[in-house]
Amino acid sequence: RDRSSAWKAYQSKGKSCPWVTDWGEMAKKTCVKRAYKYWPKTEQLEQAIHHLNTEGNEGLAPDGPQRDEGLGQRWVDQATKAETTERLAEVWQAGLADIKKARDMAAYSEFKAAVEKRGEALKQAEANTIEGEAQCES
Repeated sequence: RDRSSAWKAYQSKGKSCPWVTDWGEMAKKTCVKRAYKYWPKTEQLEQAIHHLNTEGNEGLAPDGPQRDEGLGQRWVDQATKAETTERLAEVWQAGLADIKKARDMAAYSEFKAAVEKRGEALKQAEANTIEGEAQCES
């Protein structure tokens, strides 16, 4: 609570804040946020949290325009077409920024899985190339 900017504003300016109006809920939120760091990160958990925050009408749905249904697929397509690990890293950075801006957990999960899959394929291809070159030299 003492590190919260809302609490600091309340102390200095007397502005109302959730730590005053809803102390119990804020305390629960703090416990959950701290514990979340230690939970196993699974696709199923991330999807459940995303559902509660959006379709479930619990939590905070992102403000702004409606969800861009094709966002994840556009980045998946670019990741799949990446021909080198360097290009894949560039696609990851750009896609991650775009998806974070949209706050679309489903697109993030889809994109992350595609990048991991493509990364493994590229690493395997590079390993095969190195192995083939070593055999040619012998």
